[in-house]
Amino acid sequence: MGQELWVKKLKWEGLPGFNKLRWTPLDDPTSPGVTGAFCKTYKNFSFYWILRAGHMIPSDQGPMALQMLKMITQQD
Repeated sequence: MGQELWVKKLKWEGLPGFNKLRWTPLDDPTSPGVTGAFCKTYKNFSFYWILRAGHMIPSDQGPMALQMLKMITQQD
């Protein structure tokens, strides 16, 4: 995906550590046991890959978007 290629080209000292990480699956809030997204976090950078969603994640996957925002704002 284009976003992943963009991240791989970042000029950031943490990039080698970030690239070594595996994606962490996140459960879909509406379907427990079903993966709704993947996440990678290293230092102060997080990358979320929301499944079954286009550019309008809140419209396509509202509950997953809310879970992601709670994680970003540390409300989860």
